[in-house]
Amino acid sequence: MTGSCSYADPLGLSLFALGLIGSQMGFTVLPFDPHHIGAQDTGIVVAFVGLSRWK
Repeated sequence: MTGSCSYADPLGLSLFALGLIGSQMGFTVLPFDPHHIGAQDTGIVVAFVGLSRWK
């Protein structure tokens, strides 16, 4: 299967990973998201959208 990976895949996975690591280690990635739920939820949605559009 050939195709190009959209920018949403690495962006979403990075956002999800930063939220997950931040919640476990205790640092805040996004100043408006102190509990890291928004970063994790948004990251996984962006990653799934990117993967679903991957051709």
